[in-house]
Amino acid sequence: MNSAEGMDAYIEDASDDPLVTGEPCQYTYFAEADEFKATLAAGLALEASLLAEPPTTDPAVANAGESALYLAFLPLHRTLAKYHAQPQLMDAHLAAIIAPVMDLIRTHYLAPTRATVFAHGAFNLLIGLANARGPKYIVKFFSHEVADLEGLLRLVVAVHSSAFHLWPVRYMLLLWMSFVTLLPFEITRLGTKGHERGIVARVLETAKGFLAYTGKERDGAAMLIGRLVSRVDVAPTELPAFVAWAEAELDAKPNVFKATGILQTLCCILKFAERGLLLPHLDQLAALLRFADAAMVRTNSLLRKLVAKLATRVGLVMLRNKLPKWRYDRGSRSLEANIRRAGAGAAGGLVTSGPANPAPSREEEDEDEEIPEQIEEVLHVVLAGLRDRDTIVRWSAAKGVGRITYRLPEELAADVVQSVIDLFNENVHASTATGNLDISGVSEHTWHGACLSIAELARRGLLLPAVLDTAMTWIQLALTFDIRRGNYSIGSPVRDAACYVCWSFARAYAPDIMRPHVHRLAPSLVCVSMYDREVHVRRAASAAFQENVGRQGIFPHGIDIVTAADFFTVGNRASAFLVAGRAIAAFDEYHPYCVRYLLENSVFHWDPAVRVLAAEALGVLVDLKPDIFQHLFDTLLPTITSTELGTRHGSAVALAEVILAAGSGVVTLAHADAAVAQLRAIAPAFLQTFGSELTRQGALKLVAALATVCAVPEATIDLLIPLIESSVERKEVPLQEAAAATAAAALRRVSPARLAAVVGWWVHAARPSGDQVARRGYALALGEVAMPLDLSVQTVEALIASTENLAKPQIDAEAKKNALQAVGKHVVQHGAALPPATVARIVAAFLGALDDYTTTSHGDVGSWVRMEAMAGLALVVEHAVLADPAAVVPAIARGVVHQTLSKIDRVREVAGPVLARLLAAQQAAGHIPAVDVLQRVVAPAAGDPSLDWSNSASVLAAVAPVLAEPFYRETAVLGYLLCMGGMTESLVKAAGQVLMDHLEGLADDDAALAAATDAILATLTSNYRVDRVVLPVLTALDILYANQSVLYAPDAFHAGVYAAVRREIAKVKDVNKILAAFKVLGGLAGVPHRETRTCAARYLAQQTCHVYPRVRKGAAETLLACAPIYAQACEDDGGDAGVRDVDRVTTLLTEVDWTLPIADVKAHRDELYAMLGVDGVVLPPVPDA
Repeated sequence: MNSAEGMDAYIEDASDDPLVTGEPCQYTYFAEADEFKATLAAGLALEASLLAEPPTTDPAVANAGESALYLAFLPLHRTLAKYHAQPQLMDAHLAAIIAPVMDLIRTHYLAPTRATVFAHGAFNLLIGLANARGPKYIVKFFSHEVADLEGLLRLVVAVHSSAFHLWPVRYMLLLWMSFVTLLPFEITRLGTKGHERGIVARVLETAKGFLAYTGKERDGAAMLIGRLVSRVDVAPTELPAFVAWAEAELDAKPNVFKATGILQTLCCILKFAERGLLLPHLDQLAALLRFADAAMVRTNSLLRKLVAKLATRVGLVMLRNKLPKWRYDRGSRSLEANIRRAGAGAAGGLVTSGPANPAPSREEEDEDEEIPEQIEEVLHVVLAGLRDRDTIVRWSAAKGVGRITYRLPEELAADVVQSVIDLFNENVHASTATGNLDISGVSEHTWHGACLSIAELARRGLLLPAVLDTAMTWIQLALTFDIRRGNYSIGSPVRDAACYVCWSFARAYAPDIMRPHVHRLAPSLVCVSMYDREVHVRRAASAAFQENVGRQGIFPHGIDIVTAADFFTVGNRASAFLVAGRAIAAFDEYHPYCVRYLLENSVFHWDPAVRVLAAEALGVLVDLKPDIFQHLFDTLLPTITSTELGTRHGSAVALAEVILAAGSGVVTLAHADAAVAQLRAIAPAFLQTFGSELTRQGALKLVAALATVCAVPEATIDLLIPLIESSVERKEVPLQEAAAATAAAALRRVSPARLAAVVGWWVHAARPSGDQVARRGYALALGEVAMPLDLSVQTVEALIASTENLAKPQIDAEAKKNALQAVGKHVVQHGAALPPATVARIVAAFLGALDDYTTTSHGDVGSWVRMEAMAGLALVVEHAVLADPAAVVPAIARGVVHQTLSKIDRVREVAGPVLARLLAAQQAAGHIPAVDVLQRVVAPAAGDPSLDWSNSASVLAAVAPVLAEPFYRETAVLGYLLCMGGMTESLVKAAGQVLMDHLEGLADDDAALAAATDAILATLTSNYRVDRVVLPVLTALDILYANQSVLYAPDAFHAGVYAAVRREIAKVKDVNKILAAFKVLGGLAGVPHRETRTCAARYLAQQTCHVYPRVRKGAAETLLACAPIYAQACEDDGGDAGVRDVDRVTTLLTEVDWTLPIADVKAHRDELYAMLGVDGVVLPPVPDA
């Protein structure tokens, strides 16, 4: 393993290893502690031995050593990967783990004679520990002696410009040095030891070089400089110098990586240094904020985040750290006491043990402290960050607003809070139509930053109760922030941040403060947790509601709602809308808010799936309280004719669900007439142009609901039939399905004569010569409509006729599938009442459809037809009466068994259950051959897992016993051969293994082997020139001959295969088919039967002069592969021709360019005849089958 690749792969290998990722991560203790320490000791010993050896220049030796080291440390990283989710379990053992690592590094790496690093398993282990537990935690266990500093610096310099794979060494050394610099002695007094400059200057110079790195070294260098420069004995001289250097470097417009390192280091200095050390340089630090407007910063999100962080920390230096007396303090509170009190039935909120605003516990500083003027610039940078387009910048700015405001006087803090609230009001206008606020022009980023800032202010008690009402108004609006932009919307981060604000309110304010706002906050959170489109927003709202229930104790039915809208329920959109929605809307306090939320935010949502779910949710609400039906009807009905697609579709679907939920006791004919009038008032363009399919789906659903609930007059149905028929003729499948379902509901309300007329027209439209798309739709609709027996028989006959004798231009698998599906539904509708002749026609149509293997650019579309045919056959056996089940049922069983061996997973998934239904059908009892074998296939023994029909390997192994049954042998063999000749490797291996095992088991039974090989031969002879079958069978035969599975089959089998193959490729121009046949002939060249063997070899030699160069080359390659087995077969048979010339044959076949013109290779072909011991007689053509 290459040293630059292998050693860096520790963590990646461990995290990707299935032994690691497949195990659960819930542990109670560090179970592998002893094993880990023993493995660590062995790895460290190996590394020490490698380091003790003299440096080598041989790459092979170096790579061998590092490969051994890699394998020694790899188990440790795999163990660490298990505890990434629970790293605290290792805390008790970290000292014992890190101590020997430190000893090794100090002994072998920090030695004065060590100039570079040859192996670094110890450093990679420290990286693994840092990834698992965090660098800030593990650095506490590092050695921190003053003697280490020189060695660390020397080693850092040595690896400064080394290969990239040494980044763990550089990072850990810099992190270690940052910890050593915390020692409580004057570091400036350390001697130079032969250097012109002191240790501080050399460390700073070295660390500055790493600030331009792109990896973790930059983080370590920033931490090192921040710790070193913030020391009391270093800051007076080095702090202003470093700030000046940083300003000069930023003025020089460095690359983005160096700028990131400089700003990161400045943030570390401001974090670690005492305020007294920074105040003398305040102007110099504040001057750095001008880089917020630099072009480089404006185009890089990480730099903007660091500038926001820098501005925050500069502002904190300007302001004294003190406890503001004016902030709101909820006082100490006991969650346990509140829960206990609520459980006892007590009213009220949390139990507080102190006043809402207790006096500060210490003497406060003078409130009249002078505030530096530069604070305005700081606040400008931070407040501008709230509008940034990147979340990391807005989040950093929001935290900065909270921290700075905490140190401001009350008046200035109030101005900051008001500035944050004013962000909500940017570009907000009052709607002239409704008077509501129009937020369509606001920025999603601004609102998100404002919400985060409000949450931070509330958490610190800086959002006073007097401002809470205004903030609550905006937050309530932010909970529903969803603005459409084209075919998507923006606002989910705003809604998520608004939930965070509500969560922070629960922790910040006492129940008495929150009580006036409960009537707004509780319903808003509940509705968002149920009806929001995004799962993370629903879960955030649910968590915020739960926090308020626990902390406040004043939300109505809080515990019941928390139980109903838990993490998993709201995680699924349908469950949240319908299951949690029903449970929560059952409470009277929330029902009106749920109705309002759905009407205002969900019914007309931009996402059609949300509109449909919202409609179903409204139906649930009507089911709970039917008296709201009229209000919803009056609200939704006028919007059906809206010019907005989402509004038209949403209102129609919602009105349909509301009507279905209200039922016939509430919905009257007047309602139906009003709804039909609105449907007819929809502009024709909305039913024909782009997006019209959704409008039609909504209208059809509404028609179906009206026809289901109300006794709609026939005259009204006649007005709606054109809508249904025009929708059936559309190409969109969901629209055709909706039209078919609507037709079933609507035509139940018409007279038999009118029904016959409509069905007659639809049958005519479904004829094979009709429009292809219309045929699909009308066939689908004819299956949904309930009709009398005589009309049903006529329809079935017409549908069957539409699937038979189709000319090629009219072949349409989807129309055929729909017709067969419709026939099956008529079988279910009338069952035993169907005439025997009709049943026979139905069975014949379904059995014929099992052989539909139509292939188009979409693939095997015939599989759709076969699946419907199998489902239809099961329905016939279960519901209809078969005139001659003894003749029909075996044919059905054989066809279904063949489909269980399909190459397509979804076909097997249908065939398996259909076979089980066939075996369980009472009418089929006693008529299925080998029923006990099939029963074992579909019904495993007790304790065995059920068969997964989508798993090809399991199915092929389970169906293997069918190969031994004479009735199913030929169809089963065909199925296995087709799988063996497929393109999927796993399918080829599984089928080949089963068939070869079966043939091997018949080696001692000549009769059974002959029967099996006759079935194999029949697949070729009975499918003459059917390439769908022939090509896979040729591939399968090649595999069987190559594995000698049929080598000792009867001579008649080999002769038959030879004749069938010759017949298949006679006068054929398909080169791929010819080459596949050559491979089979190559297998025949090694069979014991002399005549077949000789004919095969002669034919292959003859084809070296084929008219196609590629075929000539293929024949030569096949001969080259089969020459040894041909010679061996000749020798075993006692022949002498060509046996001694194998080497010459091989030489001739490899040295001649068989793609040359035929005249140039004829002489070589004649040589082949002589070498192979065959005559050059031209073989007569094999007659067609």
